[in-house]
Amino acid sequence: MFTKRIFIFSLPRSGSTLLQRYIMSCENIETTSETWLLLSLLYSIEVDGIKAEYNQRKLTEAVEDFFRYKKIEKKQYYESIIDFYFKLYNTQYISEENCSKIIVEKTPRLSLVSDKLIECSKNSHFVFLWRNPVDIINSMCETWAKGNWNIFHYYIDLYKSQKNNVETYLKYKNRSNVHSIKYEDFVSDENLREKLLDDIGLEYSELNINKAPLFGKMGDKTGIQKYKSISSPKKENKIGSILRYFWIKRYIRYLKEIGFDDIYDTGEIIKSYKISWRIDVLIKDVFSFSYGYIYLATEPRVYLEKLKGRKGILG
Repeated sequence: MFTKRIFIFSLPRSGSTLLQRYIMSCENIETTSETWLLLSLLYSIEVDGIKAEYNQRKLTEAVEDFFRYKKIEKKQYYESIIDFYFKLYNTQYISEENCSKIIVEKTPRLSLVSDKLIECSKNSHFVFLWRNPVDIINSMCETWAKGNWNIFHYYIDLYKSQKNNVETYLKYKNRSNVHSIKYEDFVSDENLREKLLDDIGLEYSELNINKAPLFGKMGDKTGIQKYKSISSPKKENKIGSILRYFWIKRYIRYLKEIGFDDIYDTGEIIKSYKISWRIDVLIKDVFSFSYGYIYLATEPRVYLEKLKGRKGILG
């Protein structure tokens, strides 16, 4: 059986894979790269945020009607789902006596349900990992778009996930099983890293983030290949263009509105960054920003999937 569950909540490009590998250096840790399964299960009775061939709204009405008939609370449903999910991990250990594995669950968009998990997951610890949002945005562009502006693909992460993480953390931060650490502190302060493990109740051993490879094709393959130890990465404090600068300024105002000042000083976030004045980048950004607004307004992928699904009907 599993004696403890550890959830990592963060945005993509925040160092969550590095944190996951760090925790793996402790004894009796069971984890995989990213499962995404728990996210879909917890979203199963949401009205918004799901696109399906069946009518999600009708499904939700039917399930809620069933809950009323059986006198089931939503919290009971979520608890059952979480227990079922972790039983999948248990299957390989059923025949082993005195098995005491600790499972680490890290899927970036679990941030969308961090509130449900804290309320409904038993015997669990929750780690909120934060990073300077300018560095997150720069890393998204560099890692996944070769430096080009691609942030419209991560609107859900930067807005909805971030908002839920901030609100959930501020609500539950006084609980002994809720922990918070900044990426900048994690990579630079060994004492803070060890304190995090101690707070979770893990026994610190000799650090070896290459102790065991992460199984699965999901997750940050770039970071796994690039970082063989924990240290502060070298970074260039630049913002690619004036368009990006004003977009980030507006985003920081949004972060201030949702309470991010309790985590970072929003007035200082952007001060150390300089604007790059490369004309070629600015010209690309004009097209990328325009396409991004059209993309968010029309969601072309949804229409393409609909056309693909109706191919037989349309002939």
